[in-house]
Amino acid sequence: MKFELIDVDKWERKERYTHYINQVVCTYSMTVNLDITGIREKKLYPAMLWLLTDTVNETEEFRTSLEPSGLGVFDSMNPSYTIFNKERKSFSVVWTEFDKDYQVFLDRYEQDLKKYSSSCEFAPKPNK
Repeated sequence: MKFELIDVDKWERKERYTHYINQVVCTYSMTVNLDITGIREKKLYPAMLWLLTDTVNETEEFRTSLEPSGLGVFDSMNPSYTIFNKERKSFSVVWTEFDKDYQVFLDRYEQDLKKYSSSCEFAPKPNK
């Protein structure tokens, strides 16, 4: 994932950004009704991960981030999620490389699930 810095002084959203970053501490949450009957034949968790990540990757504002290097935009995102270790009654955080093709993503997800679901580490999958 490539990260491109934003020149805040030339950014069309500068006024709003500086207002909220300097003057107003804010959070947001959202509740929506979501019809998931179209994914009835699919496993719910990986399907939701794929749908959410696809939406994030289509929307630059969702990929905008304040990093130690500055404000910028990632060119794409991969989902990060938890998997449960049944024996230890604990969880690990992993990520799966996103693909626009759902079946490719699902295959990668299932490989990660198989490889890391018995891990005792908090974050067993290394970053690229």
